[in-house]
Amino acid sequence: MTDTLNIIPEVVILDSLTKGLAYIRDNFHANAEADTYLFKLLNGMQIGSYNFYEQAKLLFVNNEDNPRRLALDFEFKFGEIKAPSIVVPATTEMPTAGGEWLSMGQGFLYPQDFGMQGPLPTIYTRRKKAMVTLGILTDDGNELLMLYHLLSGVLLSMQLHLSLKGLEQLTVGAEESKYFKEKSSLLNKALLLSFEYNFSSVAVPADNE
Repeated sequence: MTDTLNIIPEVVILDSLTKGLAYIRDNFHANAEADTYLFKLLNGMQIGSYNFYEQAKLLFVNNEDNPRRLALDFEFKFGEIKAPSIVVPATTEMPTAGGEWLSMGQGFLYPQDFGMQGPLPTIYTRRKKAMVTLGILTDDGNELLMLYHLLSGVLLSMQLHLSLKGLEQLTVGAEESKYFKEKSSLLNKALLLSFEYNFSSVAVPADNE
Protein backbone atom coordinates (compact mmCIF):
# COMPACT_ATOMS: atom_id res chain seq x y z
CA MET A 1 0.00 0.00 0.00
CA THR A 2 1.39 3.41 -0.99
CA ASP A 3 1.71 6.03 1.75
CA THR A 4 -0.50 9.05 1.20
CA LEU A 5 0.94 12.55 1.03
CA ASN A 6 -1.48 13.93 3.64
CA ILE A 7 -3.71 12.78 6.48
CA ILE A 8 -7.35 13.56 7.22
CA PRO A 9 -7.37 14.55 10.92
CA GLU A 10 -11.02 13.62 11.47
CA VAL A 11 -10.39 10.10 10.15
CA VAL A 12 -7.30 9.71 12.35
CA ILE A 13 -9.23 10.85 15.45
CA LEU A 14 -12.28 8.66 14.86
CA ASP A 15 -10.13 5.62 14.07
CA SER A 16 -7.96 6.23 17.13
CA LEU A 17 -10.96 6.60 19.45
CA THR A 18 -12.51 3.42 18.04
CA LYS A 19 -9.28 1.51 18.67
CA GLY A 20 -8.85 3.07 22.11
CA LEU A 21 -12.33 2.02 23.24
CA ALA A 22 -11.80 -1.48 21.83
CA TYR A 23 -8.55 -1.64 23.82
CA ILE A 24 -10.46 -0.84 27.03
CA ARG A 25 -12.69 -3.87 26.50
CA ASP A 26 -9.91 -6.24 25.44
CA ASN A 27 -7.59 -5.08 28.23
CA PHE A 28 -10.31 -5.64 30.83
CA HIS A 29 -10.86 -9.25 29.76
CA ALA A 30 -7.13 -9.99 29.60
CA ASN A 31 -6.08 -8.78 33.07
CA ALA A 32 -6.96 -8.91 36.74
CA GLU A 33 -9.48 -6.16 37.40
CA ALA A 34 -7.16 -4.05 39.56
CA ASP A 35 -4.59 -4.05 36.74
CA THR A 36 -6.95 -2.95 33.99
CA TYR A 37 -6.76 0.38 32.19
CA LEU A 38 -10.36 1.26 33.06
CA PHE A 39 -9.90 0.53 36.77
CA LYS A 40 -6.74 2.64 37.00
CA LEU A 41 -8.34 5.53 35.11
CA LEU A 42 -11.75 5.79 36.79
CA ASN A 43 -11.78 3.84 40.06
CA GLY A 44 -12.72 6.08 42.97
CA MET A 45 -14.37 8.76 40.80
CA GLN A 46 -17.96 9.18 41.90
CA ILE A 47 -20.78 11.73 42.05
CA GLY A 48 -23.25 10.77 44.77
CA SER A 49 -24.25 7.19 44.05
CA TYR A 50 -23.08 7.37 40.43
CA ASN A 51 -19.81 5.43 40.23
CA PHE A 52 -17.85 6.35 37.09
CA TYR A 53 -15.96 3.06 37.00
CA GLU A 54 -18.97 0.78 37.44
CA GLN A 55 -21.02 2.68 34.87
CA ALA A 56 -18.13 2.67 32.39
CA LYS A 57 -17.89 -1.11 32.78
CA LEU A 58 -21.57 -1.45 31.88
CA LEU A 59 -21.12 0.75 28.82
CA PHE A 60 -17.78 -0.47 27.47
CA VAL A 61 -17.15 -3.95 28.89
CA ASN A 62 -20.31 -5.75 30.00
CA ASN A 63 -22.50 -4.29 27.28
CA GLU A 64 -24.00 -7.43 25.73
CA ASP A 65 -27.23 -7.02 27.71
CA ASN A 66 -27.03 -3.25 28.05
CA PRO A 67 -29.44 -1.42 25.69
CA ARG A 68 -27.19 1.63 25.75
CA ARG A 69 -24.48 1.62 23.09
CA LEU A 70 -21.96 4.38 22.55
CA ALA A 71 -22.19 5.52 18.93
CA LEU A 72 -19.26 7.20 17.14
CA ASP A 73 -19.80 9.04 13.88
CA PHE A 74 -18.55 11.91 11.71
CA GLU A 75 -21.96 13.44 11.25
CA PHE A 76 -24.62 14.91 13.49
CA LYS A 77 -27.80 13.33 12.09
CA PHE A 78 -30.61 15.57 13.18
CA GLY A 79 -33.48 13.58 14.67
CA GLU A 80 -31.50 10.33 14.61
CA ILE A 81 -28.88 10.91 17.30
CA LYS A 82 -28.98 8.32 20.07
CA ALA A 83 -27.81 8.57 23.65
CA PRO A 84 -24.97 8.25 24.32
CA SER A 85 -23.09 9.41 21.21
CA ILE A 86 -19.81 11.01 20.20
CA VAL A 87 -19.73 13.08 17.02
CA VAL A 88 -16.46 14.01 15.29
CA PRO A 89 -17.27 17.00 13.02
CA ALA A 90 -14.91 18.81 10.68
CA THR A 91 -11.92 20.57 12.19
CA THR A 92 -11.37 24.30 12.48
CA GLU A 93 -7.98 25.20 11.02
CA MET A 94 -5.61 28.14 10.76
CA PRO A 95 -1.99 28.58 9.73
CA THR A 96 0.56 28.65 12.49
CA ALA A 97 1.69 32.15 13.35
CA GLY A 98 4.97 34.03 13.59
CA GLY A 99 8.20 32.08 13.50
CA GLU A 100 6.36 28.76 13.40
CA TRP A 101 5.26 29.43 9.81
CA LEU A 102 7.31 27.59 7.23
CA SER A 103 8.41 30.24 4.75
CA MET A 104 9.84 29.85 1.27
CA GLY A 105 13.13 28.03 1.57
CA GLN A 106 11.74 25.85 4.35
CA GLY A 107 9.38 22.93 4.44
CA PHE A 108 9.98 21.50 0.99
CA LEU A 109 11.78 18.44 -0.32
CA TYR A 110 13.84 17.69 -3.42
CA PRO A 111 14.16 14.27 -5.11
CA GLN A 112 17.60 13.80 -3.56
CA ASP A 113 16.02 14.13 -0.10
CA PHE A 114 14.40 10.78 -0.81
CA GLY A 115 17.67 9.29 -2.04
CA MET A 116 16.20 9.10 -5.52
CA GLN A 117 17.10 10.34 -8.96
CA GLY A 118 14.59 11.41 -11.55
CA PRO A 119 11.54 13.60 -12.02
CA LEU A 120 10.09 13.35 -8.51
CA PRO A 121 8.55 16.81 -7.91
CA THR A 122 9.33 19.22 -5.14
CA ILE A 123 6.91 18.92 -2.21
CA TYR A 124 5.93 22.01 -0.22
CA THR A 125 4.77 21.65 3.37
CA ARG A 126 2.94 24.06 5.63
CA ARG A 127 2.15 23.73 9.32
CA LYS A 128 -1.48 24.04 10.46
CA LYS A 129 -3.04 24.56 13.86
CA ALA A 130 -6.38 22.83 14.17
CA MET A 131 -9.12 22.12 16.67
CA VAL A 132 -11.83 19.50 16.50
CA THR A 133 -14.90 19.69 18.72
CA LEU A 134 -15.83 16.19 19.82
CA GLY A 135 -19.50 16.36 20.70
CA ILE A 136 -20.47 14.13 23.62
CA LEU A 137 -24.26 13.77 23.79
CA THR A 138 -26.35 11.85 26.31
CA ASP A 139 -29.57 12.09 28.34
CA ASP A 140 -27.77 11.58 31.68
CA GLY A 141 -25.72 14.36 33.26
CA ASN A 142 -23.57 11.99 35.31
CA GLU A 143 -22.85 9.86 32.26
CA LEU A 144 -21.86 13.03 30.40
CA LEU A 145 -19.15 13.78 32.96
CA MET A 146 -17.99 10.17 33.03
CA LEU A 147 -17.64 10.07 29.24
CA TYR A 148 -15.77 13.38 29.20
CA HIS A 149 -13.20 12.20 31.75
CA LEU A 150 -12.90 8.80 30.09
CA LEU A 151 -12.30 10.27 26.63
CA SER A 152 -9.86 12.84 28.01
CA GLY A 153 -7.90 9.97 29.53
CA VAL A 154 -8.00 7.88 26.35
CA LEU A 155 -6.75 10.77 24.22
CA LEU A 156 -4.00 11.51 26.73
CA SER A 157 -2.96 7.86 26.70
CA MET A 158 -2.87 7.85 22.90
CA GLN A 159 -0.63 10.90 22.49
CA LEU A 160 2.23 8.85 21.08
CA HIS A 161 -0.10 6.98 18.73
CA LEU A 162 -1.65 10.23 17.49
CA SER A 163 1.77 11.87 17.12
CA LEU A 164 3.00 8.97 14.98
CA LYS A 165 -0.14 9.44 12.87
CA GLY A 166 0.79 13.10 12.36
CA LEU A 167 -1.24 14.95 15.03
CA GLU A 168 1.15 16.75 17.37
CA GLN A 169 1.12 19.22 20.29
CA LEU A 170 -2.20 17.89 21.58
CA THR A 171 -4.18 19.74 24.26
CA VAL A 172 -7.67 18.95 25.58
CA GLY A 173 -10.33 21.36 26.88
CA ALA A 174 -14.13 21.46 27.13
CA GLU A 175 -17.21 23.65 26.83
CA GLU A 176 -20.94 23.34 26.31
CA SER A 177 -21.57 23.33 22.56
CA LYS A 178 -24.13 25.85 21.29
CA TYR A 179 -24.19 23.98 17.98
CA PHE A 180 -25.40 20.72 19.51
CA LYS A 181 -27.62 22.50 22.05
CA GLU A 182 -29.58 24.15 19.25
CA LYS A 183 -30.08 20.88 17.39
CA SER A 184 -30.79 18.34 20.12
CA SER A 185 -32.57 18.09 23.45
CA LEU A 186 -29.75 15.86 24.70
CA LEU A 187 -27.20 17.13 27.20
CA ASN A 188 -23.86 17.87 25.60
CA LYS A 189 -20.26 18.59 26.41
CA ALA A 190 -17.81 19.57 23.69
CA LEU A 191 -14.36 18.09 24.14
CA LEU A 192 -11.98 20.51 22.42
CA LEU A 193 -9.00 18.71 20.95
CA SER A 194 -6.32 21.11 19.66
CA PHE A 195 -3.31 19.92 17.67
CA GLU A 196 -0.88 20.79 14.90
CA TYR A 197 -0.14 18.87 11.73
CA ASN A 198 1.63 19.30 8.41
CA PHE A 199 -0.12 19.66 5.07
CA SER A 200 1.86 19.09 1.88
CA SER A 201 1.35 19.65 -1.83
CA VAL A 202 3.33 18.95 -4.95
CA ALA A 203 4.91 22.00 -6.60
CA VAL A 204 3.80 23.12 -10.05
CA PRO A 205 6.82 22.86 -12.41
CA ALA A 206 8.44 26.22 -13.15
CA ASP A 207 7.80 25.93 -16.90
CA ASN A 208 4.05 25.66 -16.21
CA GLU A 209 3.85 28.75 -14.00
